[in-house]
Amino acid sequence: MTLPGQAVMILTTSYVLWGMGMLTSFLILALYFHRLTIHHLPDAEVAFSSFLPLGPLGQGAFACLKPEKLLSKLQGFWAKAWLVR
Repeated sequence: MTLPGQAVMILTTSYVLWGMGMLTSFLILALYFHRLTIHHLPDAEVAFSSFLPLGPLGQGAFACLKPEKLLSKLQGFWAKAWLVR
């Protein structure tokens, strides 16, 4: 397998795993916001739990940005490959 072929396989795998992780994250966020609507805001002692949704969202955004660097490099490679044909 060529180097761009391996990169495409890695890129595809990373986006599939990112999608599965974000789906799980959105399910957890839905449960969290459902709990907030039913039981109202938490007390001041446990208010730090309001920051719990930031973790999965931040990880998901970072995980989405990292493969974009590889994608931009591959676009340049594919553009050159199409010009050679």
